[in-house]
This record gives sequence, structure tokens and C-alpha cells, in this order.
Amino acid sequence: MAISFHDRSIRRVLMILCAAGVLLTALAPLHLTNTYLWADTFETITVHEGDTASAIACRYTTDSEKQAELIEAIIDINALTPDAALRAGQSLRIPLLDRQKGSLADSR
Repeated sequence: MAISFHDRSIRRVLMILCAAGVLLTALAPLHLTNTYLWADTFETITVHEGDTASAIACRYTTDSEKQAELIEAIIDINALTPDAALRAGQSLRIPLLDRQKGSLADSR
């Protein structure tokens, strides 16, 4: 029995979809260690002229490792472009961790 062109195209599409699924499954655990992505408390802020995701993260934690995680979470939660471009007046949801050392949440 000969395989038609249509059958080959379907197989190719299915193989591509399977490969994409495997890739996504392999990369998914990278987000599991970022506790900010699991936060259930958020503060909504308004971006000011000159603000960056990095500068905003520095306001919420002094721990450099947590700052990197918070920057990633700010980008992800607010569906920002990979360069995290912000504009003045934009609203952002900032995930807050309960009682994180060095965070603004400690001062409340």
C-alpha cells in the first residue's frame, strides 16, 4: 500500500506537534521554582517615567536572587515583551510573597 502525499503531510505535522509538546514539557519545570509565579497576593502599581522591571523589583526585595525571579514574574504575569519595555502610566501587577525578608510586605 502506497502512502499518499496527504498522509505524509499529516505525519509531518503530527511529528512537529509531538516535538513541540516534548519541548514544552521539558521547559515547564523551569517556572516551578519561581515562587513569585505561585503568589496569590498582588499589588497594582502605575509605572513612572524611567521605571524598569529591574528597578521595580529592587523596591520589593533586596535579595539579588529573588530580584531576578521577581523580574521574570513581572514580565510573565503582565504579559510584557521579552525586553520588558514599560511605558509611563502603565499598570502592573506585582506578585507579593508573604513576609519575604527585605520586601515592602515586611513594612506593612
